[in-house]
Amino acid sequence: MEQATAASPYPGPDEIDRRQAAYLDAVRRGDAEAAADPDGALWRADWASGTDLDPRLVWQAHVGPVETAAWGETGDGPVLALAIALDEYPPVDAKLRRHRLEVRDVPTGRVRTVGCEVPVTLLAVAADAVEPLLISAHWDDTVRVWGLDDLALRWLADIGGSPWRMTVLGRGVDARLLMETYWSRDGLQQWELATGVPLDRAGLPVGSNLSTATRADGRQVALVTDDGVLCWDPQDGRTSRLPVPAGMRDIRGATLSLAGGRELLTVADESRVLGTVDVATGQPTAGLLDAHVGYQGESLTNTHSRIGPHHNPTVVGSAVAVPTMWNVHLWDVETLRPLGPPITGPVALAETTAVRRDGRDLLLTSSKRDGVVALWDPAVPVHREPGHTQRLAALAVTAPDGTVVSADEGGTLLARRAADGTPLAPPLRTGVQVTRSLTAWSADGRPYAATGYGIHIFPNQRLYRWDLAAGSPLGEPVDTGTAVVHWIAHLRLRGGDAVATAGLYPPADFDSRPDEDEEAEEDHGWENEIRFWHPADGTLLARIVATDVESGITGLAVATLDGRPTAVVSSHSEEPIRLYNPDDPTAPPDSVPGTDGHPLLAVLDGRFVAVRSDQGHVLGARVRNWRRYPHSAPAPDATVIRTWHRDGRPAGPAIEDAAPVTAFAARTWPEAYIARTDGTVSLTDLSTGHPLARPLRLPIPATTLATTPDGALAIGFGRDVALVRPPLRRF
Repeated sequence: MEQATAASPYPGPDEIDRRQAAYLDAVRRGDAEAAADPDGALWRADWASGTDLDPRLVWQAHVGPVETAAWGETGDGPVLALAIALDEYPPVDAKLRRHRLEVRDVPTGRVRTVGCEVPVTLLAVAADAVEPLLISAHWDDTVRVWGLDDLALRWLADIGGSPWRMTVLGRGVDARLLMETYWSRDGLQQWELATGVPLDRAGLPVGSNLSTATRADGRQVALVTDDGVLCWDPQDGRTSRLPVPAGMRDIRGATLSLAGGRELLTVADESRVLGTVDVATGQPTAGLLDAHVGYQGESLTNTHSRIGPHHNPTVVGSAVAVPTMWNVHLWDVETLRPLGPPITGPVALAETTAVRRDGRDLLLTSSKRDGVVALWDPAVPVHREPGHTQRLAALAVTAPDGTVVSADEGGTLLARRAADGTPLAPPLRTGVQVTRSLTAWSADGRPYAATGYGIHIFPNQRLYRWDLAAGSPLGEPVDTGTAVVHWIAHLRLRGGDAVATAGLYPPADFDSRPDEDEEAEEDHGWENEIRFWHPADGTLLARIVATDVESGITGLAVATLDGRPTAVVSSHSEEPIRLYNPDDPTAPPDSVPGTDGHPLLAVLDGRFVAVRSDQGHVLGARVRNWRRYPHSAPAPDATVIRTWHRDGRPAGPAIEDAAPVTAFAARTWPEAYIARTDGTVSLTDLSTGHPLARPLRLPIPATTLATTPDGALAIGFGRDVALVRPPLRRF
């Protein structure tokens, strides 16, 4: 195994990055003194919201796409072990390193790494073995044990099944690894940690769906089986049954904790319902918690599949932590009532672990999507101003006044004055989820917006219009006819303003046909259409049937070309970008040669900007899977931005970076802002491919960008919005 000591692929901030972060946080806190007069090397912030500034945050690090994490306490202090994905797809050459194991000494920041060619699914730290060890479980049904100090491989074993759960028992020469394998008839297995010698399975309970949770005395272990929760003593092999709350069936996870001198058992069942009982009395401490069951809230409040239902609840002190799409919700372990507002920020689709440091019970979160690991203290009180409740999905800026309008996944809209960021009205809680698209405009000095929603497993074919100043709907929702209103835009036609939508529409007689499978839909009359709606009353103004587009639309933009309004679309298949005339819906479209299969980002001064992954992963099933998720990144792994003139000539070089693009906003040709998954936002000259300023590094990647009429940049990251300007000191 190769060994290395190196930084992560997303390195920690340098001195300018640290000053930039401190300055931006000061603006978000409203600290006028600390936010005054940034030097010329920093991006300037006119204003910024601070919804995600959380006093419970103890420590965080941006490490890249972390797969799993483990915490351990050594004689030198706490260490954090991480498995970080280097690429998402199986390599052609099996010797290529797909993952990196990383050990961080939390107090000193020292990092040790080693490449690992097999994807990692589980990690554990055995700090009290004969020597400190790191255990990793892998997709190829193996377990590897490494020295924690030098990351040299100590031993490797084939476990005969997919690793599912593991824990370390005992210490010193008696330390052993207890492993559960998925879909394996062998159930639990164990090995001597020092030697890798398999131990006798005699005395190990057998069954399926086993999970482990160590009791407070450190000896007995709670095991979840199909028959309930058993208490097993590894020393003598004895088992006894633990009580579970009435009404819960098919228990899939269990955690033991202490609260007020009582030992509590918190369990999760197959439906993700949570319940807590007093182990001594067998009585439940409260009713059942079902806030995260099923698909409530279009999956935004549903527990993420990696933490349930087959994983143990995370109990930190008096709190139960439940990760959802963008939050980590905290509930009192005894009463199962909310324990303060949810944790927000870099916790998208997070995994959670309870840890202890300096006498405090802390929560460790690791987010592959955000690339951040963080420590939180759930006991710290939090007060949060009214604002967005879910992660931002879209931004828009009205013309010519420049009102900044933001929409989150939970359906909350907020309009801010561009000058100082103050809200024009209280947050508009529409309650419509999941937000997919947003456009905004001004009429008679008032801001308005239109929003689209839905994912394919939760369709919503309505177009909603909003009077943002009044905080109310603008008429009844419009039935667009397409299952997901992903693409909308505001434009001016000959007859006045219009809102355009684009999507795949079924044939008129579709409801009367026999059920068809998804792959056969396109062969039975489904057609892409662009429809134009009156903003005020929602009447249909015009429709364009894009019969020449054979697959789903991947981008929509509107622009004035040759003095007339033009709707521009791209599609999944190897088809070029096409241009349609809304004032003459029956006119044949023009196309831009060479743009085949490139999702459209923008039309900028007559030039076309699109994005693509050179690995070819933007197409096919990957895109269909991406569209199911409620976020609006241009493509799942699109790293390359390209530009064209109308005749197909390149308008500039391909602009490539290792980090995929998450958002794009045009300024004036050739300048554009590009946000990527490494948390950076760059100002780039599209004609040369050269950066025009040092990138702005955000605490988490930006999900959406929009420019104001004077060239400032509105950024949506997490639940927050900032209006920033490039540094005065250019490259």
